[in-house]
Amino acid sequence: MSMNPISLLKLLCLLSFIAITTSAQDAASWPRTFTSTDGRQIKAIPISKNATSITVRRPEGGPPLLLPLDRLSPADVAFVKAWTPPANAVPPAPAAAPVAAKPKPPAGLAAGKLVIVPINEGAAINPLGAGMFEKEPLKDSLFVDVSACEHHVVAVTADGKAVCFGMDPDGKPMVDVLPKTKRKMVACTAGRGRDYLMDEDGRIEIMRGQPLETMTSRTKARHIFMNVHATVAFAMNAEGKLQFIGHPNDRKDFDFPPALKDTAFRSLNLSGHIAGITTEGRLHLWGKTGNGQLPLPPEVVDARIAAVSLRGSATIAVREDGKIIIWGEDRKWWNSKLDSAPGTVEAWDLSDGYWSTTIFRQETPQGESYTVYSNSAERDAYIQKVLDQYKPMKISQTNDAIIMISSPVP
Repeated sequence: MSMNPISLLKLLCLLSFIAITTSAQDAASWPRTFTSTDGRQIKAIPISKNATSITVRRPEGGPPLLLPLDRLSPADVAFVKAWTPPANAVPPAPAAAPVAAKPKPPAGLAAGKLVIVPINEGAAINPLGAGMFEKEPLKDSLFVDVSACEHHVVAVTADGKAVCFGMDPDGKPMVDVLPKTKRKMVACTAGRGRDYLMDEDGRIEIMRGQPLETMTSRTKARHIFMNVHATVAFAMNAEGKLQFIGHPNDRKDFDFPPALKDTAFRSLNLSGHIAGITTEGRLHLWGKTGNGQLPLPPEVVDARIAAVSLRGSATIAVREDGKIIIWGEDRKWWNSKLDSAPGTVEAWDLSDGYWSTTIFRQETPQGESYTVYSNSAERDAYIQKVLDQYKPMKISQTNDAIIMISSPVP
């Protein structure tokens, strides 16, 4: 039986439509959780790739996102190299032209509004920190990173500019402290006597304080971790390996053990002791751990850890199955009945000098959420209200204010 050309053409069109539809349905059925080198995660569907990046889209829609391979975890890089784009994949719809041009953050970084609220409900901001509200232009800017310490705030805008406001430890306004550079910054870390900035090539710039001999011109990073005193600091490179860049006098007590020299970490938390989570989810503690933080409890030793919080001499870990484990001398101050936080991907710490609060950021099939864990129901309710209102992607604090970057702005 022969088929005329018109019927054949219709059949080919129908088969092409079925293939394209099936390909789109297959891609939509398996969003993957991609993890950046600093531990942030995004659920997305792969669209296309090249030698240096992969293009994805969120399951809920929106414009495509470009994820550079050098900012993804080793497991995601391996996935991208092995993944083959579908031959008949539906190309992403072009993003609508913006009404007004806005600075775009570097690839792989999300940007949001800077939000400042009192650390306790109804409390006033201390006059020493009042300067942070005086820079009106900041209210219209988008930010990719923020870090605060005592009375000052350091932040990085979506177009790579560093800003600093508030007061120094002596009560003097923080002015003219930014480095004179045209390099685009992507990250910052604030401390009591020293602030760090990091540019898009991973080069570290000291914003305040003298350069340390532990740093060299070859020091490159994808993330910087520092304690509040600015004496203990680590640079993490693209492979997750650590380099101590703190004060030489603190190297003996706080530098990571030699056995961890070639270990790849995904996150680090610094307090009186240090907690590091490897890319495989294993927890390591070191530093001044003389108050019951070591050895690790049996429930943690062989478990995969999602996030960790350090509060004084207490360590709070959330396993990947959601179980919360707390140990150390200060655990007696915690009376929360919360024993699990499923879907936790990150832990943040807040303290007003009396109450301590840990925030678990969670990603579940129902969406992103936050769980507050402390020993004050009244304080928990206020912090929870703030989190639900602004849905922050980053959070820090001064002595009397919570500093946040709100959920990403398209």
